[in-house]
Amino acid sequence: MRDPGDARDPRTGRDFRQSLEQVGLQRVAGGGSFRGRELYEDDRPGKRLLDLERAFALASEEDLLAFFSESDPTELGEDTLSAAYFRFGQIDIDKALSIWSDEFRRNGKGAGIDGLVKSWAGRDLLAAERWVDGLPSGEVRKRALGALLKIALDVSPDLVERRIFEVDLSAGAANLASELGGRVDLQRLPGIADRFLAEKREGWSSQNELRALLHVWGERDATAMMTWLVAQPKGEVHAYVFARAVESRIDTDPAGFAKELGPSLTSSNSAMGEVAWVAIQKWLDQGNDDPGALAWIAENGAKLKVPEQTPWYQGMSRRWNAEDAAGVLDELGSLPGFDEKKLLARSILNQLALSDPSSAMTLAKQHLPAGSVADEFLANTVKIIARDGNGEGALELALQHLNEGEAKTNAVEGILSGIAEENPAAALDRAVTLPESMREEIAGKLAGNWAQHSPEEVIEYLGKTRDPAIQASIAKAVFWRLGNRGGSEADLAQVFALPDETVKAEAVGALFRGWTEVNLESSGAALNALEPGPLRDIAIIEFVRNAARTDRNAALAWSLEIVDHRKRREVTLGQGRDWLSSNREAATRWIESSEDLPAEWKAELLKKGK
Repeated sequence: MRDPGDARDPRTGRDFRQSLEQVGLQRVAGGGSFRGRELYEDDRPGKRLLDLERAFALASEEDLLAFFSESDPTELGEDTLSAAYFRFGQIDIDKALSIWSDEFRRNGKGAGIDGLVKSWAGRDLLAAERWVDGLPSGEVRKRALGALLKIALDVSPDLVERRIFEVDLSAGAANLASELGGRVDLQRLPGIADRFLAEKREGWSSQNELRALLHVWGERDATAMMTWLVAQPKGEVHAYVFARAVESRIDTDPAGFAKELGPSLTSSNSAMGEVAWVAIQKWLDQGNDDPGALAWIAENGAKLKVPEQTPWYQGMSRRWNAEDAAGVLDELGSLPGFDEKKLLARSILNQLALSDPSSAMTLAKQHLPAGSVADEFLANTVKIIARDGNGEGALELALQHLNEGEAKTNAVEGILSGIAEENPAAALDRAVTLPESMREEIAGKLAGNWAQHSPEEVIEYLGKTRDPAIQASIAKAVFWRLGNRGGSEADLAQVFALPDETVKAEAVGALFRGWTEVNLESSGAALNALEPGPLRDIAIIEFVRNAARTDRNAALAWSLEIVDHRKRREVTLGQGRDWLSSNREAATRWIESSEDLPAEWKAELLKKGK
């Protein structure tokens, strides 16, 4: 057997073994077998396989027989085995097939089959095809067929076209379609596209091969590709395929694309309408032919379709100024109405808002229809102003321009939350001046956020402010937070130190609402220490609500401690009815045996529960 070091790479001077080591293989200590190792650092696609093929090109038949007999295939990567079988197939295809087949019978994995088929198909394509067809069906045969078709691209494109759909995407079907589209005569591409569409029409969830073919066809002959594409009936070509096929054309010449597509647009073909929507925005983005774009919109605007998703387009990028935006928006406003017109105006205003938000808001009130579209735009615009550091200015614009409703409340809250990050007291001071419809809600949220980090500061602020508009909401927010952190006698003392009785009532309810959520035992002990009266009643009601989830006996026992007769009856009977609904037997036993439950309440509960 010839020493593997006899042949050397003329470029590097390395022999077979040294060349393998250079691309990340090494011999096992004390033996001759090879194992892979992570020493190859070049991550360019296909580079390691190419270097492995160069290394194995130095191997003789004896070298390869030794390599396969001494090495464990499970220790070697796919590229290594592919390169080894490729070289072996060049020397003796029958021996290479025999070794591969033996290994395949042992483990069923078929590693290295790409190289084996590549070597054989390069010499005898038909014989290689017959052998591939004889393999058991499954992933290995699909991989083998994919490797065969890669070789066939240059010598037998008909074979590729005929069998490409037997290869799944993981084996490179889309790449094969792309390569095929770049090799055959242009006159053949319409027929191949028809075949691809027919193959993928029924029962296929994707048309990726068609997408790849159309993309290459468009690069070679955009006009012919577009002629074929727009001639297809509605729904035959998936929307994502349509979009990808024309992507490069829209990117390079949106005006030309839109003009070419215009005569073929129909209101019923959503795929065409979606790419037209992207094209017209890119056309306006260029800023050099707005009259032409507006004339196109006047003729075709009703056929535009806003896509639910665009695979590559992220929206306008042009930084509009107020004068240009106003001119285009005026022109748009003069056009007949169509659903997408307001969204096109919105796109322009979005871009203007990045550089001139105040002008954008003024124009939005003129050109966007009143309702959710305008409200959402205005709310987002004031947030942009706030992010730029002008929180007070953003707040004034929000209060001035936004219509009453959720969008306005959320925008104001967002702006004040930004101010609160730097100065929570100042944010709460400003909340006092808000309209009554949003004042309490926003003050409570601001106080709640502040209390997460510093409840002591919130209580100090609460002690200083005397504005009844926000005292109660602040007290509820901070004392719920304290209760939910575990509650304590000290927290309870702070509640009773509050000067206003109304605020005190809100605070004690919030404290026990949070406290009973995390610790019934300690909150129950705190109830025992309270003097009977209105505040203790409020605390008991909160305790009962949470105790009822885990301990109905305790909940009902405490409900009978409420001093106020009306509230005691209401809470006790409510708990009894709930318990009867969920567990009638246990509830009945408790009701009948209770010595504290008035007889008329017992009768009412048991009668109602029947």
